[in-house]
Amino acid sequence: MTVIAGKPLLGYLVDQVLPLKPEEVIFILDEYDRDLIAYVKDEFSFPSRFIMQKHAKGSAHAIYGARKFLDGEILILFGDTFFEADLKGLPAKGVDGVIWTYEVSDPRGLGVVFMDGGYASKLIEKPDDPVSTLAMIGVYYFRDAASLFGAIKHILDHRIMTNGSFQLTDALEYLISKGARLSTRAAKSWVDADHGDGLFLLQRELLRRRGKVLGKVQGSVLRDPVFVDKGASVRDCVLGPNVSVGAGALVEGCVLRDVIVCARAAVKDATLSRSVVGAGASVEGGVRQVDLAPGAKVRLDS
Repeated sequence: MTVIAGKPLLGYLVDQVLPLKPEEVIFILDEYDRDLIAYVKDEFSFPSRFIMQKHAKGSAHAIYGARKFLDGEILILFGDTFFEADLKGLPAKGVDGVIWTYEVSDPRGLGVVFMDGGYASKLIEKPDDPVSTLAMIGVYYFRDAASLFGAIKHILDHRIMTNGSFQLTDALEYLISKGARLSTRAAKSWVDADHGDGLFLLQRELLRRRGKVLGKVQGSVLRDPVFVDKGASVRDCVLGPNVSVGAGALVEGCVLRDVIVCARAAVKDATLSRSVVGAGASVEGGVRQVDLAPGAKVRLDS
């Protein structure tokens, strides 16, 4: 669970949904994450369910795993995105679904939408050429869950895949071919935290809003924006700009910039940039860019 400015990325997503007063929120995870599950149960009062995806075979395959628990209207959010959008006005009248979009300069690596007469006419996942600049941001509404799951079953049964995976985009293409009317709504802002510098661009924005020091800082220089969570200890460091230090983490003798240090991690005598140190992981020494999984331990030679 990646925590930015004292809050998991997932928490920012859920905040967007709360005004809708969901009957239940289902989280589809590709691995057991006790920190995330505990966070959801502690922070939110809505009924929640956690489904473990045993085999990662694409977004459509992951969503299909929740079919037994969903009917009627559903809202789907991808967990690697951050957005600000108006989700009011649901159920949407006169359409079968809504795709939230954002105008981008380079759509390669993203899913894009073509429009015709106010409805989506074609969807392309990760185009090689910039054929459309209207990117799908990973937020979708459907009036009838059964129709969506029927489309996903079709692509699973017929082995319809893109880049070796069962993509939601292909299921939506099938719905469109059967006459489904899918409209679009523009997001006010969007950051794709799963591509390129997206995660660190997002951190900069969130730290500008939420930067503060709650933990213990000694003999250190902080270059705002910086967030140091409760129970964290920072000694003899230069932090920032754009550094998050999670609860219970220890950072000592370091120079960090554009770095996320997750809960209970330890970073000593290291110079890092554009790096993520996972929960409970440790790194010591050297000048590097790292992305450590939770619990990993690494010693870097100078």
